[in-house]
Amino acid sequence: MRVYEGQLLDPDKAEEIKQKLIDSEEWTDGRDTAGISASPQKINEQLDFKSELYSDLSREILETMDRHRDLCSFIQPRGWSGPYFSKTVEGGKYGWHYDNVFMGNPPVRTDVSFTIALSDPEDYDGGYLQLKDGGWEVDFKLQKGEIVVYPAGLLHQVTPVKNGVRYVCCGWGTSLIRDAEIRHLLMDLFEVNQELYNVKGLQDSYMKLSNISNILTRRFSD
Repeated sequence: MRVYEGQLLDPDKAEEIKQKLIDSEEWTDGRDTAGISASPQKINEQLDFKSELYSDLSREILETMDRHRDLCSFIQPRGWSGPYFSKTVEGGKYGWHYDNVFMGNPPVRTDVSFTIALSDPEDYDGGYLQLKDGGWEVDFKLQKGEIVVYPAGLLHQVTPVKNGVRYVCCGWGTSLIRDAEIRHLLMDLFEVNQELYNVKGLQDSYMKLSNISNILTRRFSD
């Protein structure tokens, strides 16, 4: 299973966003956006979607994501649902669950899920993002400003926060390439092609591989 992890926000920018969240009093119960089965397992707060701060921060996050070349090559985004900004204090968690297939208003298909760290990992204990797929399981505790993107169909949870406060931004994306396996193959082609571009004498190979990538993208785009 292919997962993308990388730096999205400069740490200073992530800190700036976190401080705005700390100063805000416009928070709602996180269970309001959880499905019936997931709601009892979700203990956190979310920035009010109706607040001006939410409008400003969500626009800033999505514009940053749209400018990130490697991230967009991995996702091939058609559009976004969310994001939401989460605050999880001591005792808070989000137990094992699957994300909904459709999110937002109007609803969009959720092909990928993402989490952006706005806190330093030293700011809190616990609060790991755990992903599970059959016998494969991995834990994430991101550095400030880092993002992890994974298929929305994966079983996942946020383990209990033991102390401190965990601030993150989460959301979902719809990809132009619905098939995750094809999407990951295209990402591999992109990475190999970037290496070819920098090798003297291989420009013809770079152009051929670029054309193959374009043909596959047209063939499998949704």
